[in-house]
Amino acid sequence: MGTNAGLRLRFARSVAVLVVTAAVVGAGCSSSQTATPTLSSVPSPSPSPSPNPSPTKAAAGCHIGVLWDNYNYVEFWEAPAINAVFNREGVDWKEVESKDSVDYQESDIDSFVSDGVDVIIVRGIGYGSTSAAVTRATAAGIPVIAEDSLLENPNVLWVSSDSVAVGRMEAQAVLAAKPKGKYVIIKGHQDQVADLERQGIGEVLRPALDSGAIKIVAETYTENWDPFVAYTELLAILRENHNQIDAAIVENDGMAAGVIKALEEQGLKGKVAVSGATADVFGLQSVAAGTQTVDVWQDHRQLGTAAAEAAVELCRIHDMAMVSGAKQITSPAGNKMWQIQFQPQAITRDNLNLALDSGLITKNDLCTDVDPAAAPAVCR
Repeated sequence: MGTNAGLRLRFARSVAVLVVTAAVVGAGCSSSQTATPTLSSVPSPSPSPSPNPSPTKAAAGCHIGVLWDNYNYVEFWEAPAINAVFNREGVDWKEVESKDSVDYQESDIDSFVSDGVDVIIVRGIGYGSTSAAVTRATAAGIPVIAEDSLLENPNVLWVSSDSVAVGRMEAQAVLAAKPKGKYVIIKGHQDQVADLERQGIGEVLRPALDSGAIKIVAETYTENWDPFVAYTELLAILRENHNQIDAAIVENDGMAAGVIKALEEQGLKGKVAVSGATADVFGLQSVAAGTQTVDVWQDHRQLGTAAAEAAVELCRIHDMAMVSGAKQITSPAGNKMWQIQFQPQAITRDNLNLALDSGLITKNDLCTDVDPAAAPAVCR
């Protein structure tokens, strides 16, 4: 998904405050249905590249700049993956954090250009953002790789997961669990990530909506993907619908935690199908406990590895069309760009072993809140 994963994890971490705080914010958040802007479809390259691209040739003398929006998520998954590739290839590289400041990020990119790096990897602040500094870098002949977050620029290689597929997988699992009834859709911040996920959700739900099997009773964007805002949104929706909802399609795990908290307060925890995405600890624990139906995993180790190996290749060839796994796409803003895209993985109670086998979580952490009488296979 696609999506600014560091931002999402930062909000997911605030769930701890949400869970231990029972205070209810006044219902100031509207739960009225909000129209979703129509997006031009982003073609999904097929087939997707291998999760472990073949090693590149040694790149002695290659200088690479890596610029993160923040360290809140990458320190766990992407940074170690990138480090491993660069150490293997003998690359000289420098890592910088922009502390979620667009001004810092622009200045840091310009500094990399002044330093004479061969390639720049950037996780942009905000999806679909543009950057004058990126334009200056590419004009200077320095290839730029947008890692996870899209940078709208025809001279940028974008490495990402498929946000439309994330939405499809969320909706498929929830629809399988609740093929009839009243649905709520809790979208993320009003941006292209939320809308691309909503596109995938709509593709799956359309037949059930047309037949009348399901009805969307509320839909809302959620400012900053904030779990506490999602919590207050769902409380308002539950009041308006007299607690009569059957499913909540929620676009990430942090917000799903807020939704589950609201359901718990109304005695509906585990009775309403709930989706999430990111595969953070709380989301996986909720799947194991049976309070979250699905968690769509976007493996950011794949993204880090692919971005690093693409950077090493670009040190040698400076031609994005020649990068392993790269396909040409049309971006949401209409730019012809090159992209390496990975497919996400839906995790349910039936395949939680994937989370354990991949090292995303330990068995002790995964099964901590599981009722032994209703435990999934991996927790027995």
